[in-house]
Amino acid sequence: MPAGIRRLAPNSDMDATEQAVKALGEAFVMNSLHRVLQTRLGKEQNVFAGLSRMMLDSFEDQPVLLVTECGSGAAVLLRSGQFASLAADVASTPTPFSLTPGSLQMLTAIPQDSLPTMMQQVQQAYEAGLSTVQQASSSSSSSAGHAGEYLQLAIIGVTPAAQGRGLGLSLLQAAMAAAQQDGLPLAVQAAGEGVADFFAKAGMQQVGRHGLHPLMHWEAQ
Repeated sequence: MPAGIRRLAPNSDMDATEQAVKALGEAFVMNSLHRVLQTRLGKEQNVFAGLSRMMLDSFEDQPVLLVTECGSGAAVLLRSGQFASLAADVASTPTPFSLTPGSLQMLTAIPQDSLPTMMQQVQQAYEAGLSTVQQASSSSSSSAGHAGEYLQLAIIGVTPAAQGRGLGLSLLQAAMAAAQQDGLPLAVQAAGEGVADFFAKAGMQQVGRHGLHPLMHWEAQ
């Protein structure tokens, strides 16, 4: 792990987990998805904080959280099987989804009829990760030994006040180190071309697109 970054299970350090959830909420207060979700003014940070909490609560005993020591940045790093399970859970029915602590936090910010849109975001993110590895393996045999397993950066963010200090890069490098340690490729769906450039500068390769989103892939050589 890079200096200043920890990989941990959410329930192993509840203070760090709460800081991470808060940081991820703040990191996406200006996200364009808020317009689609009809997010209430002043409640924007509860949307991605709730989404992050939902992911972390689903795997609270597993090392799925990357946190900065300063508490201003975090990332959720899921194995492909974990993401598949999460996507299946949120697709099953809106009712249990709306009753989780994470989605209840989201409901303080968005109308209940916007929850299906959030579920679709989770499903599309999982499909994007799957597509990333499939497209990477179609052009190279390097991933053939992993039986389809991979790690995916489900969400990564740094609070606006802490941006420009290299925390995002440190989190990405930590995700790459975790992938190397686990012997798995790393996949991430970039939000746009500018974000794709950020991942590319760290050594990830664009292998295709999922809708409008560049698909980024990295594997230790």
